[in-house]
Amino acid sequence: MKTYITTDTHFCHEKVKEYCGRPENFEKKIWKSFRNLKREHVLIHLGDVCWYNHKEINNRIGLLPCKKILVLGNHDQKSYSWYMNNGWDFVCDTFSIERHEKIILFSHEPKAWDGYFDMNICGHLHNSQHRLENELKGIERHGQYVLSLEDNKYKLWSLDKIVGCFK
Repeated sequence: MKTYITTDTHFCHEKVKEYCGRPENFEKKIWKSFRNLKREHVLIHLGDVCWYNHKEINNRIGLLPCKKILVLGNHDQKSYSWYMNNGWDFVCDTFSIERHEKIILFSHEPKAWDGYFDMNICGHLHNSQHRLENELKGIERHGQYVLSLEDNKYKLWSLDKIVGCFK
């Protein structure tokens, strides 16, 4: 079973083009990468799914053939049950798994190392180094892997490839 990750899709958020330098067709690029997902895959979305049209966007994601996990972001304001009833298989604030002998914590925002996880895979900061430096001030950055959809050309990440970077 292959696991893929995305974050901060911000569907229907016009200002994100300005804030993060996204192209006009960024949503098409994201949906194109979703087309490759199969029944045997898992999609982990690290939050901030959309700005409005919540029901339409989440139901469209629900049509993807894979298992879908949503880690709620600061713009995902609906209840867990709302998301579960609108396309997602599992919804949480954070969760961890063991993969390749590493404990991986998935979160929307970077988490301070607590001695428990080996890696923290997160989003939230987009492609702004300034934001990265300000928001991580005082946080021990042990094993953090901060994903930026803008820097990955709006494609999915393979969890195995990310974990391979930390071997």
